[in-house]
Amino acid sequence: MDYTIVIKIILAYLIGALNFAYILSKILRFDILTSKDVFDENFGAYNVYRATKNIYLAILVAILDISKAILVAELFGIYYTIATLLGHNFSLITYVFTKKIFTGMGLSVLFGAMLMYDPRTIIIYFIVYSIHKIAFKRFLDKKEWLAGHHLYSSIYIALAGLIYYSIFDREDIWYFTAMYIIVVVSSMIRWKITIRKILS
Repeated sequence: MDYTIVIKIILAYLIGALNFAYILSKILRFDILTSKDVFDENFGAYNVYRATKNIYLAILVAILDISKAILVAELFGIYYTIATLLGHNFSLITYVFTKKIFTGMGLSVLFGAMLMYDPRTIIIYFIVYSIHKIAFKRFLDKKEWLAGHHLYSSIYIALAGLIYYSIFDREDIWYFTAMYIIVVVSSMIRWKITIRKILS
């Protein structure tokens, strides 16, 4: 058995498990979980903005999360970012401090991985996202949108993947499928948490 691969997977997971939103919340003394403007328990850039209304801080968190995937892809290879995404979304490190194993949907990490995999996937994603946002603009500020935007993001990613693989000849569709499954499972968990909090 090649233990080098196992070690790389573990390191890739631990890099992903470093939750910068949580770390910064402790350094700068703001609380994501108790904010009245946060409708789920996700420690990510989006909720940092909702909790603090500081766009620059949210951008910093997003960049740091994106960098995790880029670092792992550079050090170990693009396929190890699967472990990074798992670490980001289900962080044992964050669980030690918060007792919450689920920590996010992982869009920033996914974007970082896709940036290293093929930036064209991101371009396709934003085209699909922009079309949907324009079409449903009048719903964007309603709680119904907040409750469902995790699932919408999953749909955008699926459509972007289908378009990408129908245009470009790649044989490793299993990689995108694995990343997508992680995001879908995470989005379903977030959706359930969001619905529960909105109705409470």
